[in-house]
Amino acid sequence: DAQESRGLGDVYKRQLGSDCSLIVADHGVPGSIKGMEFISMAHERWPRLPAILTSDYQLDPSQVTPPVTYLFKPWSIDELAEAINQALSSASVPPALPASSDHNAL
Repeated sequence: DAQESRGLGDVYKRQLGSDCSLIVADHGVPGSIKGMEFISMAHERWPRLPAILTSDYQLDPSQVTPPVTYLFKPWSIDELAEAINQALSSASVPPALPASSDHNAL
């Protein structure tokens, strides 16, 4: 139910703390909360926190609002790295991954 979803979302938000620089969530998060709903709840507390929403479902683009980057499954490690760099650069946060295709840092 909606109250249970909100309670779980509050637990997740507390666990994020203030050291989080990026959220990566699957649209089909187990339980009754969806990935975009979780991201929206986190944005209530940290509105500019960049996020990546991933799914193998075609979502309505109006559901995916900035600063959220959508990453359609299945994705490659290069696509994930690009989405991370895009999400972090759109939030003016220095990218955590090198721009090259060297994935040893992962």
